[in-house]
Amino acid sequence: MTDTLRILYLNVNHTPHIQHNAIKVANKKDAHFLILTKPHYYPGMQNISAPGWNAYCSKWSAILIRHNIECARIVTNHPDITAMRTGRLNVIATYSSPSEDISYLVNPLKSLLTTLQSNETLLGGTSIAEQVSSQVTE
Repeated sequence: MTDTLRILYLNVNHTPHIQHNAIKVANKKDAHFLILTKPHYYPGMQNISAPGWNAYCSKWSAILIRHNIECARIVTNHPDITAMRTGRLNVIATYSSPSEDISYLVNPLKSLLTTLQSNETLLGGTSIAEQVSSQVTE
């Protein structure tokens, strides 16, 4: 991996053609990570199949990482949180509707962030990242 990480994020709103185009753009831009919220899953599946990518998925978010980047899933205590680690970088993605109370995600995210063994964590996918990050650093 180079010194520069290329990370793309998109809320695909469960739309297959938007998700397909996001993967195409990530390939064209030679992105290392593609973070999706509200991903599209085919009926009966909760995974994304994209050649050249490993996918870490939950109901409301997915992290796609290039297959040639060594990584591992981070076990979370919440079904709506997706997390993985590569080297010293943790990547966490989740989704919370702007019209809903996000308190159900705050404590699980705070707990996860305090247990991670790395100083470098990317938390994305919702406005919750700002709220949780500020509470953990206090």
